[in-house]
Amino acid sequence: MEYSNMLSHLVSLGAELEHEDAGIAFDGFKQFASGRLRGIRFYYFEGTGGLSKRDVAGFFRTHTEGCLITALDHSGMADVYAQTFLDREPVVVQALDWKNNADFWSLFELPGYLEFVFELDRRFGRRRLEMRFVSEFRKHRNRLADAWIGLTDGCESVRMQIALDTMLRMFFVAFLAARGTLDQRRSFLSDEACRCVKEGRSIYRDFIQPLFFETLNRPVRHRTVRAIALGDIPFLNGGLFTPSELEKQSPQLNAPNAVWLDVIDFFGRYALSTDRSETKPILRLDPMMLGHVFESLMSQDARRSTGSYYTPMPLARTLAKESFEYWLIQNGHLTEGEARQGIALGDFGFLSVERARKLDLAIADMTVLDPAVGSGAFLQCAFELIHKIRSGLMSRCGETVHSGLLARQIVSRNLYGVDIIPAANQLCELRL
Repeated sequence: MEYSNMLSHLVSLGAELEHEDAGIAFDGFKQFASGRLRGIRFYYFEGTGGLSKRDVAGFFRTHTEGCLITALDHSGMADVYAQTFLDREPVVVQALDWKNNADFWSLFELPGYLEFVFELDRRFGRRRLEMRFVSEFRKHRNRLADAWIGLTDGCESVRMQIALDTMLRMFFVAFLAARGTLDQRRSFLSDEACRCVKEGRSIYRDFIQPLFFETLNRPVRHRTVRAIALGDIPFLNGGLFTPSELEKQSPQLNAPNAVWLDVIDFFGRYALSTDRSETKPILRLDPMMLGHVFESLMSQDARRSTGSYYTPMPLARTLAKESFEYWLIQNGHLTEGEARQGIALGDFGFLSVERARKLDLAIADMTVLDPAVGSGAFLQCAFELIHKIRSGLMSRCGETVHSGLLARQIVSRNLYGVDIIPAANQLCELRL
């Protein structure tokens, strides 16, 4: 039998082909084979274009173990997807040069599927992207710390702290810009920075400071003239954009324009996204990384003394899911199967309208507290579950679900968190 180039390569590596038709179909793709390579199951498709998120999600709903490989015709490139039962989204590797990548094929020598997925992510997926981002973030944080002028107290710890606070703010602002939220311009940051340079003004004092401290942290009616001149900017009700005591002590604080141009260029080189409605699985960075970045930049001593360790989202989701299952069984008087169905699908068709309404009112009155909230991973998962459960219950009662209004109700009434690190509280506020 004549195989495609990639399939021939799999066979040459010792792959055991099991069958060529597993009853799976994707638009524009045909399945060539499934099988195992040194114990790791794979499903191989060849076609044109890329798979949709719906296709990938549907595949992993029915295939709890195994990597999905899609190769583009005659291009020598492939996309690879893998997911474990702990993960909500698959590991995505795009445009892999499979012909010349021994590092990828060595993954099939790992002892199990969990190890395979972890290493795939670390070497080629989002985890690798995050590690590179954190490394570059640290470099720009250090450069900004060295470049500060006008500090009342110029010791290294003060320089570093102000630089870290500033870079975290820039991280969040870069996401707002990527969404087009800042004056409806995705190029807002670079546009305004270049305008300052062209007019001989300071990027930090004439643009960044007014954006942080006179715009994002103030309602429109309380903004200064230069803040209003920045355009249509939302008010963010959180502490991250309030000047710290260290910043208040240095009213002449500044940094060279060249440093700021590099910082803005750094954020502009990454695909930043908060949109989970994309039709294609993509490698992206999102605000959920804030906690990871913050923890990665803390010293080992600071992490030990404050107990600051990043909670992976799969673990946070599992904890939240188990907590809500228990609550629904104990307080909603559901069976274990009913609780799991409600959480997994948001489907409460098994309840009478009266019971659904009573349960919805009880959840609307629920208090979720994380006493060591960090950047809010657990509360983020709790928010998603409450939104899903209440949407299902309201639908069962025949009520119209207004997603945005429901989200605001949940954040303002149900979720609480505290942390001994002030910056963590601020990051959690913005994350939610």
